[in-house]
Amino acid sequence: MKRMRMLLGTYVEIAAWEAERSSLQRAIGAAFAAIERVHGLMSVHAADSDVSRINRTARRQPIDVDPWTAQVLRWALHIYRATDGLFDCALGRELGQWGVLDGCGFAEAESGSLADVELSGANTVRRARCVGLDLGGIAKGYAVDRAIAILRREGIRSAVINAGGDLRVMGGKEQPIYIRDPGAAGPPRFAGLLRNGAIATSCAAASAGTWCGRRVSGLVR
Repeated sequence: MKRMRMLLGTYVEIAAWEAERSSLQRAIGAAFAAIERVHGLMSVHAADSDVSRINRTARRQPIDVDPWTAQVLRWALHIYRATDGLFDCALGRELGQWGVLDGCGFAEAESGSLADVELSGANTVRRARCVGLDLGGIAKGYAVDRAIAILRREGIRSAVINAGGDLRVMGGKEQPIYIRDPGAAGPPRFAGLLRNGAIATSCAAASAGTWCGRRVSGLVR
């Protein structure tokens, strides 16, 4: 059984098999509910999301966020430190200037980095500076992982979830992986087989542009 919905700013597809139809329907519905929860908590486009509340108020006062949001921020900070700042989810000011993320409240954001975002206690967040937080580089993968966990809880053992390039395969059967080349016409290219694993791809072409004479995109600072 295969179902698709528009979430996380992309098309999310869940395919599952080797179970009764009613079980598949229930499990896929529950998996989509988990993805919808991530979307509602971490979308920079939703005014009432945790991320938007952080961007709006967490400089003036610490705010409490959902445990899922805190977990993603904790992982983002870990990756930021492990990569010496190459992975940075606090470039809202730049993304707003470049026109990559319009209308997300980044007009007043300051230049800074994820190091300006602080987690204290279990789920409390504050910003040392008014950096613009955007979890688009990590939240999709987290949503896919949560959905896989739900499928397992529902007794599903074979599934594929693809959230716009963030893909995870569950089960013992190898699944073919195809990657689209944005610079070439034609069908996607075969990239290999994946079993019980995950792969993520990103492309700068969709957000590429020019700002002050330089090439910019949502992937490159």
